[in-house]
Amino acid sequence: MIKGCINTGASPLLPGDRKALIPVDYASAASVTIASDNSRLGHVYHLIPPSDDHSISLNTFFELFAECGYQLTPIPYKQWLQRLYDDPDLDHNPLMPLLPMLSDVVYDDLTVWESFRNRPRYDASQTMTVLEEAGGPDYTPTNTVLLTRYLDYMKSIGLL
Repeated sequence: MIKGCINTGASPLLPGDRKALIPVDYASAASVTIASDNSRLGHVYHLIPPSDDHSISLNTFFELFAECGYQLTPIPYKQWLQRLYDDPDLDHNPLMPLLPMLSDVVYDDLTVWESFRNRPRYDASQTMTVLEEAGGPDYTPTNTVLLTRYLDYMKSIGLL
């Protein structure tokens, strides 16, 4: 999604859409911490931001790109999708294989991504309790520092 939006210079406006974005380092460390104690088997653990204060909307996520040096024009979802389809370099855009998911209408003239708005939030309290008892890992919020680290890495390996 990141590279595809950078390639087109635009991001989709999706009001009310919150993604449970968590850093991969946190996800892997939390998974290992939870799985390392057999007494935790048989329970449900949601690996999501620990609270709404740590969760950001997809629109806010894309706004962070400007602070990292990538100007993405936010445009309504259907216009963004059309821009993607009109991209003369679409065959090389990493979003190309995702076009069916991004464009197929599934409910009331909404695509899959559009239908995710205002979805209920999962409860992370059990996960947070276990991680606090185990001594971590600490959650790292999605912000410009984290996004810059990821974008710099993507550049260093030739993805950007």
